[in-house]
Amino acid sequence: MTEFRLDAQGLRKGCVLASIAYAVSAGEHAEMEGEHSWDRLNYCINNFAGIRGTITFHPEYIVAVFREESKADIYKNAYDYFAGATTNILKIAEIETLRYMLQDVDGEQKPVITAAFWGTWSDFYSTQSWNEILENGGSIIENYFLGYNEVMEQCKNKYGLKNKQMELIADLFRRKTSGMEWEIRLKDDEIKCLRGDLKKTKKALRELNIFFDIPKQKKQTVKWPVWEWADKTGKKEK
Repeated sequence: MTEFRLDAQGLRKGCVLASIAYAVSAGEHAEMEGEHSWDRLNYCINNFAGIRGTITFHPEYIVAVFREESKADIYKNAYDYFAGATTNILKIAEIETLRYMLQDVDGEQKPVITAAFWGTWSDFYSTQSWNEILENGGSIIENYFLGYNEVMEQCKNKYGLKNKQMELIADLFRRKTSGMEWEIRLKDDEIKCLRGDLKKTKKALRELNIFFDIPKQKKQTVKWPVWEWADKTGKKEK
């Protein structure tokens, strides 16, 4: 088992920033629908080029799994990638993370992955080295460790974002990561920055608890913690 260090808070912020940028532009890019999504603690990403991943941000643990289709062995037991993991990690993987990686295997739904890591927000472990994780699907999140400015620039170029949209993304990111607002309601002038099919935009934003209108029946959602941005991953392998 390999132990290494990751900037867990930076990873989480990178996921949130990329998700907000995607959501703001979702109405203009129907071909990218589902590229980023959130389901409670679980962040899912799909690059539509054969790589997908899910990261569960539990209050005490992080569990991440990836699948690179070209390297996937549908008959390999997904839990082999968690050899040495604690009971808590295995439980989270079973009921949360791995259920987003289910695939039909001889008529039965089973999780199929090519890489995984887990940890406690400080120390991380895997049956693979960090380079092996990147080579087997983990590269899909590698850019999230670059820092705010770099991720913003990549999103701008990828989605063709305008200045007003960039300002909206920056403001939503600040409000979301301050930990002060569980639910955010967009103002009229902010909604005017959005383009294309607003139904798709609304759906993507709703997964982040960002609404055009706050629902009448509020549900208590997972509180977003306050993060400190760090620019470097600081990986260390044993």
